[in-house]
Amino acid sequence: MPARVAADFEEAGKRDFVLREYGLPTDHVRIVSAKADKLAFLEEVRSRLGVPAQRVALVEDTVGTLYLVSEQTGFTTVHVSSLFAYGE
Repeated sequence: MPARVAADFEEAGKRDFVLREYGLPTDHVRIVSAKADKLAFLEEVRSRLGVPAQRVALVEDTVGTLYLVSEQTGFTTVHVSSLFAYGE
């Protein structure tokens, strides 16, 4: 899950939040400085694993970003709220 930060000082706080709140493994979280870097990271994962794009997912909280990735690539998109355990 590549998270974007506007400045370097935001990285530690954003990483801690994502790991704590979403329960993702540390090696599944990547911090990037620009949205375009998210696509490069997804392609890197796809290539390294040797799987089709639809087997790699971007978990994101910005609907606009999810829409663009969904429309322009073959990657799977998941809104972060899908990870929440509502009603449990």
